[in-house]
Amino acid sequence: MAKIRTMVVDDSGVFRGFWGRLLEKESNIEVVTTAVNGKAAIAALRSHEIDLVLLDIEMPEMNGLEAIPEIFKIKPNIKIIMASGVTDRASKITIDALALGAHEFIQKPSSLGDGKGVEDTRKELVEKVNALFGELQPSSVIVQKAVRQSSNLVPNVNSSAIWKKSFYRPKALVVGASTGGPAALKDFFSSFEKALNIPVLVVQHMPPKFTTMLAERFNDELDFSCVEAEAGMSPQAGTIYIAPGGFHMKLIQMGDSIKIDLSLGEPVNFCRPAVDVLFESAAKIYGAFSPAVILTGMGHDGQLGCKALKELGAPIFIQDEATSVVWGMPGAVARAGLDDFCLPIPEIVKKVEKLCP
Repeated sequence: MAKIRTMVVDDSGVFRGFWGRLLEKESNIEVVTTAVNGKAAIAALRSHEIDLVLLDIEMPEMNGLEAIPEIFKIKPNIKIIMASGVTDRASKITIDALALGAHEFIQKPSSLGDGKGVEDTRKELVEKVNALFGELQPSSVIVQKAVRQSSNLVPNVNSSAIWKKSFYRPKALVVGASTGGPAALKDFFSSFEKALNIPVLVVQHMPPKFTTMLAERFNDELDFSCVEAEAGMSPQAGTIYIAPGGFHMKLIQMGDSIKIDLSLGEPVNFCRPAVDVLFESAAKIYGAFSPAVILTGMGHDGQLGCKALKELGAPIFIQDEATSVVWGMPGAVARAGLDDFCLPIPEIVKKVEKLCP
């Protein structure tokens, strides 16, 4: 099997060694070279065959943000994972990097010694690398097989497809995304001719601070109003609500009002926030009148939520494999036979716009 040929770019020799040791524990990954900054990385790309760049943000001469477009000029199909710090500044720069085309990011651990934190970082990094190159961690494979084989999860969808009726008017739109999601979400929302006349609730798999920065960026750049969701908010038409990192987001009925609820419940599908939590709550609150969109992302989060909505007659849209960075989440919905439309993002937008006149 061909190995994933990787370059580690960081001005810290300690971190170059750290990332290299983590990656080379994997039989399918080879660190072929390292670089001390973006300028050196560009030079290395011209003399090495490289599939993946693990790219630091803050570096002298040419930083990570400056390097990204130059890297893509040389090799448009290369994969880039950003190595991010945990400060507000690092979070903001990472969101900027994702907007420039970086595919994923991983947070640097607080300590480089042996321990659970380092092992968790290694597992997360390897899972993200393998997802970008069409492979899954064994644990993820087991989970997905269990989902497909479990008798109570086999689709038994006899929905009346209420969305096909002339009287159909959605009350909310729910969206889920993971790997490649920030750029996909930007494409999705910027493709609408105008803000939707319904609230939009989004789960993007990200840790705290990053979702804050993502919401702020979208609010500045899109025609939609966009906020990081807070408990007790009443979803308003034309506004995007992004689930905060570290919290599940769901919809609840409080008297005559519908509110957003946040919780620190156990991770679902190894995620918090989880798409399934939001989608299943939307099924309870809005039933068929909450279309669902699943964009690029690894894993299978959102499959059960789509099943709950589909059985009530809601339309399910998924991003097609050709345009997805990782066709994990949309692919899981497709394999379960739950999607009504499997399309590139601009075509999904056209369909959604027709539902929301």
